[in-house]
Amino acid sequence: MTWEATEISIPHDEAFKKLLETFFQEFIELFFPELDAMLNYSETRFLMQELLVDIVGEEARELDLLLETRYKGLDGYILIHLEPQSYKDHEFRERMFIYFSHLFERYRKDHKLIIPIAIFTSDVVREEQDTLEMSIPEHNILRFQFL
Repeated sequence: MTWEATEISIPHDEAFKKLLETFFQEFIELFFPELDAMLNYSETRFLMQELLVDIVGEEARELDLLLETRYKGLDGYILIHLEPQSYKDHEFRERMFIYFSHLFERYRKDHKLIIPIAIFTSDVVREEQDTLEMSIPEHNILRFQFL
């Protein structure tokens, strides 16, 4: 009898999403206390997975988690986009901006604020860029930053 190691596929993404859904308020309290103070969790609901199509990049991706909640400083609902990322992706900040811009285009009339949050889950600690900028001398055109 020979023993062969086989890879068992563990659905880490799904388990992580379930954890975030279950402990969303605790997650925000722990990692973003300033944001926590501004949220009213009593009307929080997770939205259906959003399919975003990047026409130029010719790919379609689903947002990992999108939820709607109340922001105490505004009279209305806001969106919070949570995006777990477990591997190094040099285009991640660009992808986060594309997600944000699609959400803004679709929900800007109903939601006064969209908060993008990246959750880096890797065995290796590394610096990740959280900002996408475009400018010309003497003029900033765009500065997008996610939490």
